[in-house]
Amino acid sequence: MIDVSNMTPNANNQIVINLTPEVLQSNTPLYIKGLSPDADGTTVIFNVDTGGQDDYTINSQIKLTYSDGIDRDNQETEHFGDNHLLWNFYDSTASNKQYGGTINVNAPFQGSMLAPSATIVANQNIDGNIIADKVIVNAETHRWDLQGNSDKEDPEEPEEPEVPEEPEPEVPGPETPEPEVPGTEEPGEEVPGEDGDEDLTYEHVRPDYDEEVEDFWDDLIADEAESPAAAHASEEALLARVDAAIARAKAEGNTTLVAQLEAIRNRILADLGELPQTGEAQNNWAPAVGTALLTGLLGTLGALIIKRRRE
Repeated sequence: MIDVSNMTPNANNQIVINLTPEVLQSNTPLYIKGLSPDADGTTVIFNVDTGGQDDYTINSQIKLTYSDGIDRDNQETEHFGDNHLLWNFYDSTASNKQYGGTINVNAPFQGSMLAPSATIVANQNIDGNIIADKVIVNAETHRWDLQGNSDKEDPEEPEEPEVPEEPEPEVPGPETPEPEVPGTEEPGEEVPGEDGDEDLTYEHVRPDYDEEVEDFWDDLIADEAESPAAAHASEEALLARVDAAIARAKAEGNTTLVAQLEAIRNRILADLGELPQTGEAQNNWAPAVGTALLTGLLGTLGALIIKRRRE
């Protein structure tokens, strides 16, 4: 059993735990106790070392107990606020620490899975986001979105209601009616399509990005069209510009712009091979698996979220 109740979160409101390969390969359930049921609760990140195995098999069923004593079993749900569990699979023997083998899930599993270079085979039910190069579903997968929580804002104080000014009393006086001139009424505005004469069409509208964000995406697309060496240098320069823009957006309190910029930043880091699954020590890279990574992977980069599929 792993009890996170008394563990201290880092500055990003995350608890990071490293697991050796055999922990999930055991035929006994793994109990995780003390998770927060609240939408802004602490995220628990398990870094799972696959140890260079071509096929890594999960035999341990994941059992969850929240801090309020409620147990959670595998299930379909429309409530995602209690998902604060991320499984980050990597390979300590690989030069880039990316795991490129096959993860066989042979026991009911709960929590979002991050293995962007691997194949995940769901032989048992999985609750959570699945992020992988390839996903094969032989059982059921249930949507259960991971919740980000490191960019919480302080609640705004309610504004005081405006007190309307009292109107000055009007002094009645004699009114002189103006003569009506026939035929001078202005015609009312015509509503397009109201009489059926005009054909209305509707077009799909793409997401409304900030103009600065659109420019960054254009630059990134242009960089990817260049040679690898030239693109690498261009993307490093673009990364510095994006970091500066993120700092400005955070200083202005523009969380929407921050989320868009962080998605671009993670796309650049992926191209540069600098996503959090690297060979650096835990203190350098494990805490970085936070809201920025999740925004990029689960949002703009197109996380593979499978709602529910049967064999």
